[in-house]
Amino acid sequence: MRDARAGATVTIDGVDWTSYDRRTSSDPGNVAYALVTTTDDSTIVLAGTAEDAEFAFLATAIAKELA
Repeated sequence: MRDARAGATVTIDGVDWTSYDRRTSSDPGNVAYALVTTTDDSTIVLAGTAEDAEFAFLATAIAKELA
């Protein structure tokens, strides 16, 4: 995400995600918001223009796979 700075850490279903929020930008494009987490082997990125509830839904589903 261009010009995006790491924001608050959000914990969803026991997994810590770093948020990147460009929704107030005049032109956020297709990646207005992102959540990023890492595991031992991977970096997982959820990015797009969805609402917070939809990001939380996806992050919860991923957290169950990481457990």
